[in-house]
Amino acid sequence: MRHNGWFERRLRTPKLRSASIDRQSRIVKMAIEHFGNGPAAMAFLNTADAQFGGTPLAVAVRSDVGFRKVARRIAPSYEPAKPVLRYPPRHPTATA
Repeated sequence: MRHNGWFERRLRTPKLRSASIDRQSRIVKMAIEHFGNGPAAMAFLNTADAQFGGTPLAVAVRSDVGFRKVARRIAPSYEPAKPVLRYPPRHPTATA
């Protein structure tokens, strides 16, 4: 039986971690919202940029720092959301 290699190639393809998937979906959504259509956003995200040292999409997916750099390029006023505290922080002098 002959194999076309599709399954072997698929197994060798690196899998993204959940944090990377989250950053990828957020940066693509942000680019589409900013540029107004898919082709312009994809062109921006997939074109190598010397300031980033790669494509903006790859830089944004790689780390949170990279995500913030690309997000600020898309929308200069971008600031990451502050984490929501479920409980008020303990007072430093409080005892357990």
